[in-house]
Order: sequence, then C-alpha cells, then structure tokens
Amino acid sequence: MTKSLFWPLFALLIILTGAAKATTLENYPPSFQGANRPFTLLSPVDPAPSATIYTLSGGVTTLKRFVGKVVLLNLWATWCAPCVKEMPQLDQMAADYGEELNVVTVSQDMGDPAKITAFFKKNDINSLPPWIDPQ
Repeated sequence: MTKSLFWPLFALLIILTGAAKATTLENYPPSFQGANRPFTLLSPVDPAPSATIYTLSGGVTTLKRFVGKVVLLNLWATWCAPCVKEMPQLDQMAADYGEELNVVTVSQDMGDPAKITAFFKKNDINSLPPWIDPQ
C-alpha cells in the first residue's frame, strides 16, 4: 500500500471500547503500536456507536462484536471510484494482519447483496467478510 493511501486509511482506524471482565487498564485498549505502526492511542477512549451491520445473507450483528479489538472501519460502495480502488488494498491488509487488525468494510449499496457478491468475485476479494448496510 502506498503511503498516500495509508494515512487516510489510518484516519478510519478506530478502537472499539467496552471492557470484558478480564480486561484491565494495563492491557486496554489493545496495542497496535510498534516500529512499523506509529499510532497514537486516544485517551480517554471513546466508545464506537453500536451500529447494526448485516451479512449478505441477512445475518445481523453490531459493531459491539469488535469490542476490545483494533478495527479499521471502512464505509464503501461499488459506485464509489476511490472505494473500488482501495478495496484490494484493504483485502491485503486483512490478509497481512489477520486477527491483529479487524478490517470491517460495510457496503452502502442500499441493500443489494448481488452487487457486493459480484464485486468481491470480480476483484478477487477473499480476506474481507462482506458486510452491508441495507438502509
């Protein structure tokens, strides 16, 4: 990924909050820092909204599913040229970081799962689970 795209994507990086019973202040929020990751953790950590997201088959979850994890939340659409260009890069990030970074891409294609399925197949998107906001 080029540096010019890295920082805008970094701006989308949010840390979802909410402490599990075993979570302590010394290991929360989760660290995503290091020599190659010069991120600044916000303090105090603000909770992300508990927005509802859907699988393409109609399954439902909320962003609370990612509590305590490092998340890059990307709202995108198949008709958005910059979104189309960055999706393969986000897919590669998801493959590279695995569970260390949860890349959550939520389509804004107004509830048309066939568009998202076709887009993922055409662009060889394999590491991102497809999520949609039907509204």
